[in-house]
Amino acid sequence: MSHKIPPTLFIETATPRCSVGLLDGNGDWFEEEVEGKGSHSKELASCVNHLLAESGVESEALTSIVLGRGPGSFTGLRIGASFVRGYCFGRDIPIMMMDTLAALAGLVCLQKIEHVGHSESLEIHAILDARRTHVYHWSGTWVLTPEGEHLLETTSSQAIRPIKEVEATLSKASSVVLTGFGLERLTLTNPEIQTLTPPKYLSRGQKWLFETQNAHSHMVSTNPKDAVPLYLS
Repeated sequence: MSHKIPPTLFIETATPRCSVGLLDGNGDWFEEEVEGKGSHSKELASCVNHLLAESGVESEALTSIVLGRGPGSFTGLRIGASFVRGYCFGRDIPIMMMDTLAALAGLVCLQKIEHVGHSESLEIHAILDARRTHVYHWSGTWVLTPEGEHLLETTSSQAIRPIKEVEATLSKASSVVLTGFGLERLTLTNPEIQTLTPPKYLSRGQKWLFETQNAHSHMVSTNPKDAVPLYLS
């Protein structure tokens, strides 16, 4: 996007990391991320308050909050949704519920751009551990249009899938990047698969996806009362 995005807060709590990012309306980006047992409940509010103070953005100036809606950790999702509902109640701040796995894929795109350069097309699979014999899974294709616009197109929507099914899909893939948490649960025999542990600051993936031309296909706009995470079981 060529225009500056108004003050927007980004929050992801569906993974083992609690990640918060803030665009201040002038193009400047601020971020914090913590990891560890209980970090989501203990640190989320302080991360948000610290970024607002550091950026000089007043809470009343926020034009939207982008929240990772899952799938992922039920506890993390509840904490994130409860915080955002309480924060937005009475402030009239729109909530954008963003697909967590698509945002993880966005982090791959961002990293590829920074270290390799633009790609015309890249197949990406993103997973999160769903315990037992399943993972949360999403797949899509990152496309760079002739006009230079980035698109992340979904080919397989977010769902809970048997590990063996995902392994079978990946065994037939060609030139694919696999990212997420719980990668060690998959047995990969295909040398065409590149695995990528998500780097720090998951909110960067949310920001990148938010700025793409088809961001609307990965988000749902809602209000505090209806801000319900995507619980898959």
